[in-house]
Amino acid sequence: LVPQGRYADAKPLAEKALRLIQAALGPEAVQAAEPMSILGDCLRMTGDVEGGERLQRQAAALYEKHKATENDWYGAVLYRLGDVLRMRGNNAEALQVQRRLGGLLQRLHGANGPALAVCLSAQAELLRLTGAPHDALPLHERAVAMARASYGDKHAYTASLVQAHATTLDAVGQYQHAEALFAEALAAMEARQQSLNGQMSE
Repeated sequence: LVPQGRYADAKPLAEKALRLIQAALGPEAVQAAEPMSILGDCLRMTGDVEGGERLQRQAAALYEKHKATENDWYGAVLYRLGDVLRMRGNNAEALQVQRRLGGLLQRLHGANGPALAVCLSAQAELLRLTGAPHDALPLHERAVAMARASYGDKHAYTASLVQAHATTLDAVGQYQHAEALFAEALAAMEARQQSLNGQMSE
């Protein structure tokens, strides 16, 4: 349900899963961290941003308490925590969390994993938001290059990272370059939408 964006429908299922695990294994069981984090994301996406942040912090603390931090499940919690911190305007802490996530992804998957591209782009956007757009540009460039290599120029992920790069270029006054990247991202998104429309009409 969560991958489909059906957070309201997923929320009671995540609540039930969390209750069952905590009842069976105890409130501090590391196994509770994953449903806790998913529930936190459901809360965030259904309007309870503060509750979402609280659960993401608790989930991260459980993994850390049990020294179970070198895995993708902990990485998912860091990603969600960074998202909710940014949503609440705590960009400086969100940047710290994204940097921790970036280090974890490199250790787990190497320096060119596609998930790392999204993380680097998020770091770059947070640098822009915290007043360091020039420092963000090399991260944007690396993220886009990795996305192109992993997904191709026309993929939705690539288009979103190109668009983020263009936003930062615009912020530092590189308007011509920004305009070209905005146009590229828009063209990729329109082509993607046309492809989806064609599939739906078949």
